[in-house]
Amino acid sequence: MRCAVVAALALIGFSAAAHAKTKTPLAESETIDINSATEAQLMRLPGVGLKRARAVVERRKEHAFGSPDELVHVRGFGRSLTRRLRAHLTARPSPVRSAVVLPTKREPQ
Repeated sequence: MRCAVVAALALIGFSAAAHAKTKTPLAESETIDINSATEAQLMRLPGVGLKRARAVVERRKEHAFGSPDELVHVRGFGRSLTRRLRAHLTARPSPVRSAVVLPTKREPQ
């Protein structure tokens, strides 16, 4: 049992290391829109892993970001990290979701 646990932990460590090596760094002038980026795209930001990327996506479902500075309201993002990422972030307005059209009442003739 102990051997299986050690093997599982080693496998997790190797897979995390492999993921870290495949993370494509951002170009100096490249930006990511936090209102439309996928988890994988967000994970390209320095210091952003799966947990932080998921937190951004979950927060965005409730309320779109007005500016990149609003990342400080997401769990895992402090002022320091947000400042470091600022040059790589944009927050374009999200597309308007289609509204449900309700039938209007017909007035009697």
